[in-house]
Amino acid sequence: MADENCSAPPAPRPAAAKPGQRMVKCVKFGKDMPGLDYIPWNGALGQRVFDNVSEEAWKMWVEHSKMIMNEYRLNPGIIFKIHASFDTRSLLDVLYPARRTKNLVPRRSSPSSFSR
Repeated sequence: MADENCSAPPAPRPAAAKPGQRMVKCVKFGKDMPGLDYIPWNGALGQRVFDNVSEEAWKMWVEHSKMIMNEYRLNPGIIFKIHASFDTRSLLDVLYPARRTKNLVPRRSSPSSFSR
């Protein structure tokens, strides 16, 4: 139910760091926050995400990637087999906003151009 003054609900507060939890300077939020507990992918990109992305920013990426998969009707089990750089470029756009204005790489115009 809405409260009497019809204001928006308060924004969720980020979880406090647990003792001994690894902290990172998050590229999304620009401040020190609790980091991931695991490297999400093998290779240089996975290490870069592990070193520079907070748990909260990673959760945001997971939700955004679900939207992308639903919008383009992608099967998450074969997303990298269809087009390996599709998910990587989107991840970099979300987590590294400054990248959007430089080093732009043209994207395919429609999902129907993917080979299945």
